[in-house]
Amino acid sequence: MSKNNIHFQTSFSNDSRKNITKEYNLASDDEILLAVWFSDRTYSIFERRGFVVTINGLAWNFVTMAETAAANGAKERAPRNTNFLEKKKVTFLGADVKSADEAGRTDGKNELQLRISGTLYIFAFESVVPLEKISFLERAISSNFADAFDANSYEKVDSSYSLPLTLLAIKDFFWNIKDICQKKLYDLKQAFRKRKEKRSTVKESFRREEESKSSVVKSVNKIGSFFRHIVDLCTDLLLMFALLIFAKPQLLMKDFLSGVTASISGINFSFFYYSWTPEVPQDILDKRNFIFIVLAGLFLILKIFISLSCRKNRKAVTALLFIMLTADFFLIQEKFIIFLAILLLVLLTMQFSMGFSARVVRVKAVFFVLFSIVFYLVIHITLYDEFAKQVREMLNIMKLPVKWW
Repeated sequence: MSKNNIHFQTSFSNDSRKNITKEYNLASDDEILLAVWFSDRTYSIFERRGFVVTINGLAWNFVTMAETAAANGAKERAPRNTNFLEKKKVTFLGADVKSADEAGRTDGKNELQLRISGTLYIFAFESVVPLEKISFLERAISSNFADAFDANSYEKVDSSYSLPLTLLAIKDFFWNIKDICQKKLYDLKQAFRKRKEKRSTVKESFRREEESKSSVVKSVNKIGSFFRHIVDLCTDLLLMFALLIFAKPQLLMKDFLSGVTASISGINFSFFYYSWTPEVPQDILDKRNFIFIVLAGLFLILKIFISLSCRKNRKAVTALLFIMLTADFFLIQEKFIIFLAILLLVLLTMQFSMGFSARVVRVKAVFFVLFSIVFYLVIHITLYDEFAKQVREMLNIMKLPVKWW
């Protein structure tokens, strides 16, 4: 029998100790006292098939039969190729080494029998493993369960520094490097994942904060935009009032409607016409010119501020429209219809140049027309006492004398 078939190991590198603990499911704080490895036709030394004696008990990875007594007295056997017996939890009753003849085996295998807590564990060894070495193993197990293990007594059989175990230690070294690299790689991946999750969390929190701020900003912008449109509409109506004063300076005379008659079926429409009699005094014209200049100037100032407050304002186009609007005022006395057409077109174009949507422009245009008509009528109703009476008379003339319901 070659001594390479069984290897006793009492010295372990940190890498080997770590791998043995992992392979045999030992407690991390358990101390390995002795390991016995087998290499034969079935197992390689690098598989670490054998026995591990520790302070807390015995572990093995070896072909084993566990024999127990059944209730009827019969003996039952079952494989138990891997196990760990903790000294505190079992009762060690003894151990025997038997040759194949003593054990009554026909396969020529020698046996190591352990009687522990009512169970007989039978380990069968190839015939090439000498009984002497099996006896060493038996004494190690027995002394360990008796808390009398002495590692020095195994110096003669210790092969911790033999070539096979040296190669095994080298293998452990490189395998542990691999495990360390894998663990470091895993830790690095986890760190990157946590960092990514943290960044995602921060980004999500920032996004929610921005959305919250954005919702507040949008609400403020909506309110600001609403008031901007109101002021813009009032500014346009202010210009219409200035044009009305310029076109009809008679509105500034106290009795501008007295004695003015043009009856059609008894109804006076004279206050709707541009050509008025009597002639307007010079002081009224001077007052008209002053009021018109003030109102037109106020219109331009407000319009400029409104255009500057628009974020989507096309400044170059808006500036050009202001120039056209100013130049258009020179046509007011000569070609009023052309002046009015250009004015309305410029005001409409200016709405789009300031970035207002088509829907908003349409709504403002409708209100502009309605308010202009209502404003025109209210002024005349206010200044002409007989206007309401004449409207009622006109409606009486226009009504249909039928029974509607």
